[in-house]
Amino acid sequence: RLRSTAVESALSSVADGLGLPSKYGHYINGQFVEPANGQYFDNISPIDGQPFIQAARGTKADVDAAVLAANTAYRTTWSKVSVTERSNMLLKIADLLEENLERLATIECVDNGKALRETKAADIPLSID
Repeated sequence: RLRSTAVESALSSVADGLGLPSKYGHYINGQFVEPANGQYFDNISPIDGQPFIQAARGTKADVDAAVLAANTAYRTTWSKVSVTERSNMLLKIADLLEENLERLATIECVDNGKALRETKAADIPLSID
């Protein structure tokens, strides 16, 4: 039991040390926004059964706002970007994911309870590819 308590304590401190805000809104039109109904839900970590962040609870109004923003961005900007520029943007995103692999893997571990080894060797690298 001593070992189990030490492991639980270490994992709990990992969740506390993620440096995440206490809650996230929806990412719409290039910024985080409050959900239309103002509701959030606890995102529970399977590691300790405790919430580690609150996430926006989406509604039809939130989806409609996101779709409108995406369609507007496509019509006014994204459709005018060359294939080369799009490719370079995606490569930059992949570079940023790779630069932040350790942190992202730790957050993913806390979020879904997988072993850190798996999130570092598979989940995040597959997102980068």
